[in-house]
Amino acid sequence: MPITFIYVSPVIIILDSAVGIISGSFILFCILFLSSIFTGRLFCAWLCPAGGAQECVMSAANKAVKYSRPLHILRHVIWIVWLSVIIYAAISSGGYRSVEPFNHSYMGLSLHTEGGMAYPIYFVVLAIIVILTIVLGRRSACHSFCHMANFMVLGKKLGKLLHLPRVYLKMDSTECISCKKCTLVCPMSLDVEEMVKQQKSDNPYCILCGDCSQVCSKDVIRLSFGKPDGVDGR
Repeated sequence: MPITFIYVSPVIIILDSAVGIISGSFILFCILFLSSIFTGRLFCAWLCPAGGAQECVMSAANKAVKYSRPLHILRHVIWIVWLSVIIYAAISSGGYRSVEPFNHSYMGLSLHTEGGMAYPIYFVVLAIIVILTIVLGRRSACHSFCHMANFMVLGKKLGKLLHLPRVYLKMDSTECISCKKCTLVCPMSLDVEEMVKQQKSDNPYCILCGDCSQVCSKDVIRLSFGKPDGVDGR
């Protein structure tokens, strides 16, 4: 997380757009959108540094997060406002004029002594992630204010719309014994057992971590790549 901090920053992309620079965060968000057409939210489970921080905290505070419609709506509103600010900043600066993927970094690394604020900001963000996980539940930051999730959700929906092959959870409800192990281990607090029974794996909150498939003794759930048989990702 200290290494990648500026590349996932929602602020750096605004600052650089205001001076016509395509920064590392801009490039990363584009990559996340395009790759998610085929990989869904795999990034969230396997590569996201904030997700890793939350899962470290889960060893001490592992409780399911409760779905909150107001928070769900708020996350989308924040994302739309943030994206609008980026577009406005780019237009106001006269458009993008240069590509500098390592801007604000020191030899490609995020945290250094520039302005003396990098480390304080990092630790404040980390503290917010830790507190949210302890108070609201596991991966609550992903549920409540992640600015990157919507890029991947939209990419996933685009892949589904175009009927492209993609990573998905393949489910077989006929062999399910309702042990609930899959639901208990889901880091996103999804009712995986109910998803299996309804044969609906295409949940926007699913990050394709594969934890449910690992604990399933009947091999009911497994990660697969291809074109799902049904419209709901079956």
